[in-house]
Amino acid sequence: MTQTRSRVRRAVLEAVPRGAALPQRAWLARHRGIVVLLWVHVGALALVGAATEEPLAVWVLAPVVVAALTIAAGRTRLGQTTRALLATMGLLASSAFLVEFFDGLIEAHFHFFFTVAVVSLYQCWTPYFLAVGFVLVHHLAYGTLLPGHAYNHAVAIDNPWLFAFIHGGAVLAESVACLVFWKVTEEALDAERSTHEALKRTNDELSRANVAVADLVAMLAHDLRTPLVSIIGYSEMALEGWPEMNAREQMGSVSKINAAGHRLHAMLDDALTVSVLDGGGVRPRPVPVRVDEAVREVLATLPGDLPVVHLDELRAATACVDVGHLHQALTNVLTNAVKYGGGPFEVRCEEDPDHVVVRVVDSGHGVAASFVPHLFERFSRAEEARTGDQKGTGLGLYITRSLLLANDGDITYEPTPGGGSTFRLALPRAVGAAVGTQSAVRAL
Repeated sequence: MTQTRSRVRRAVLEAVPRGAALPQRAWLARHRGIVVLLWVHVGALALVGAATEEPLAVWVLAPVVVAALTIAAGRTRLGQTTRALLATMGLLASSAFLVEFFDGLIEAHFHFFFTVAVVSLYQCWTPYFLAVGFVLVHHLAYGTLLPGHAYNHAVAIDNPWLFAFIHGGAVLAESVACLVFWKVTEEALDAERSTHEALKRTNDELSRANVAVADLVAMLAHDLRTPLVSIIGYSEMALEGWPEMNAREQMGSVSKINAAGHRLHAMLDDALTVSVLDGGGVRPRPVPVRVDEAVREVLATLPGDLPVVHLDELRAATACVDVGHLHQALTNVLTNAVKYGGGPFEVRCEEDPDHVVVRVVDSGHGVAASFVPHLFERFSRAEEARTGDQKGTGLGLYITRSLLLANDGDITYEPTPGGGSTFRLALPRAVGAAVGTQSAVRAL
C-alpha cells in the first residue's frame, strides 16, 4: 500500500508543473505586462463605476483599491512572490468590483476566468492558488450571503450553492487547461535552459581547448627551436668538416646532436602526453606495486651522472597504482629535483592508513612563494627556470599531478625546513593484495 501511494504521488508530481521560478528576464517582462493591465483596470473601473449609478463611495473605492495594489506590486524592493500576490489581488478585486457594478451579470463573471488565466503566466503556485481559491470562496460566500448581487437571474438567486459549484467547476476546468499550458511551457523552458547550459559548457570547453592549443603552439615555437637549432647546426658542421675532424671532435659533434635529439624527444613526448590527458585518454590499470622498489628502478634509469640520493628512510610500502603512471610520475619529480633543486637529495617513503606517501626532498633554493600557486599548471615555469641553463616545457609537474589524480592520488609542494623543496606524492595504499610486476614503460 505504501509503495502504491508512493507511485501515485510520483505520478502526480510528474504530471503537474513544478512551479520553478521563471528566468529573471521572463518574469519581469510578464509582471510588467500585468502591471500595465492593472492600470488599465483602474481607469476602466472608474468609468464603469461612474456609469452604473453605483454610490459614489463604491465606484471611487474600486479604482483606489486596485491602484494601491498596483503601486505596491510595482515596488522593486519586494520579492517576486510578494509582488505577484499583490498583482493577483488587484486582478481579483477588479473581478469582484465588476460583478458588483453589473449586479451579478453572468458575463461579468467571465472576468474571473480571465484573471485565473493571466495569473497562471507567473508559473508560481502561491498566486495561482490564491486566484483559484478566491474565486471559489467568493462564489460560495458572496453568492450565499448576497445572491441578488452575485447573480442576475432567479434560478441562480434561488440556488446560490448550486451555481457556486457550477461556477467553481468551470474555474477548476479552466485551471486544468492552464496547468497543461503551464506544464508545457515549463518543459519548453527547461529544454531551452538545458540547451543553453550545454552550449555554454561546449563554448567553455572550446575556449579552454583554444587556449591549450595556443599555449602548445607557443611552447613548440619557442622551446623546441633550441634543440632543433643545435641539431641542424652541429650536423651541418659535421657534414662540412668531418674529414678534417679528429675522433674526439667527431664524437663531440655526434654527442651534442644526440643530446639535442633527446631533449627534443622529451619535449615532444610531454606535449603528446598532455594531449592524451586533455582528451581523457588516460585509463589507469592499478595493481599492487612496491613503491620503494619503483623508486630504485627509476633512479637507475635516469640519464647522466646523478648526485648522491639518500634512501635511508625509503621504507618498504605497497601502493595500488598503474605501474607506468607511477614510474613516469617518479621520473618527472626526480628529474625536476635534479634540474632545479640542489643536493643533497633524499627520497623517503612511509605509510598511513589510506596512503603511501613518497617525499622527494632537495636542498636547493626552493620555490618562490609567488610561484607556488602555479607550480602544477600547464606550461608553468618559474622565472629562474626560464632564464637559466635548464630547458624544459613546463609540463612535467602538470603531467605528474594529472597522472596521480587519475590514480586517486595527488602531489603537493612544501618548503623544506632549512631551505629546499619537498614534493609529497600521496598514492592509494594497497591492502591484502599480491605485489604486481615492477617493469614499466613511460607510455600512457
